[in-house]
Amino acid sequence: MKKTYFLFLLILLSGALGIRNAEAGIPNTLPNDKIFFFYSSGCPHCHEAIRYINENHKTLDMEMVNIERPDGYRLFIAGCRKFGLTGNVGTPLLCIGKNHIMGWTKEFEPDFDLYIQAFLNEQKKK
Repeated sequence: MKKTYFLFLLILLSGALGIRNAEAGIPNTLPNDKIFFFYSSGCPHCHEAIRYINENHKTLDMEMVNIERPDGYRLFIAGCRKFGLTGNVGTPLLCIGKNHIMGWTKEFEPDFDLYIQAFLNEQKKK
């Protein structure tokens, strides 16, 4: 009986430690001095956003993060936490300094342009 109880306790503890270790790999937040573009390869809205950015902001330095990779997913979770995004989150997620855009349609283009301009102006001050 003691052996079964000990084994159960060991399994329970190792599961709890595994969860804690997975959480330990997720940064608390993303830095404000970088632009992050979170995408997944099959996301049509991601492709639309990339096309717009390539056509209108060719020289923009952006960190492209594939959330289908474990390290990319951990950064994605950090981006969601930074902006308090919970529930139904998805791609594309653009983290632009202190601003973010989740999803993409033509209606987001003016906001993106404003956020980029504000971000670049802030970077010039540094």
